[in-house]
Amino acid sequence: MNAYKLNEKRLNIPVRFRVGTLELWFGGPLPNIKQGARADLVIRASDLEDPTEISWLEEEKNVLFFPRDTLLMARVSLSQMEVGTQYGMEQINVTPNPGERYRYVPFALQADLMLAIKPSTRGELRDCGCSLPTLDRDAVSVNHAYTLISEHYETKRRTHSGNVFECVYAEDDFFWKPLSYFREMQLVQFEQTLSDEHNLPKKR
Repeated sequence: MNAYKLNEKRLNIPVRFRVGTLELWFGGPLPNIKQGARADLVIRASDLEDPTEISWLEEEKNVLFFPRDTLLMARVSLSQMEVGTQYGMEQINVTPNPGERYRYVPFALQADLMLAIKPSTRGELRDCGCSLPTLDRDAVSVNHAYTLISEHYETKRRTHSGNVFECVYAEDDFFWKPLSYFREMQLVQFEQTLSDEHNLPKKR
């Protein structure tokens, strides 16, 4: 599997607590994981020994993700297109590069795009109007914009939803990067603020 596919692929590893440490649910130690890797721990609220901690774990903040008029690019696959639909697309410098079989369709934000973050989630995009010049229509959100673009261009696809954090890009230092890259930067800032507000131990 190439590096790009490995970066996109997500693994769900069932674990349990035993004597203060995590181990595989079916027994044995966890596989070796890179230092600094991020993961989400999903548990029942009743498994918290101190239920008063639920309130700050559920605390949500809305932060500015991208300002109004920001240009974004939706990734579409050439292999999912019919002949004659390949217009209005662009080739751009993308990192990480998914390969030559993709093209990119521009759309713009009609308002500030907000990201809703809380400790228990990875961050969710709020609805934000978008203009799609190649389709001459508007969308009510980034997800909606991506779906409309996919429906128009990727006519061979059975479904037209997708993870916009991986399939939509914004420009940064002359390269276009997936929204997941920018989300990670916001999460780092949010975690620092959370740590300061609740006197949490600093990361080593």
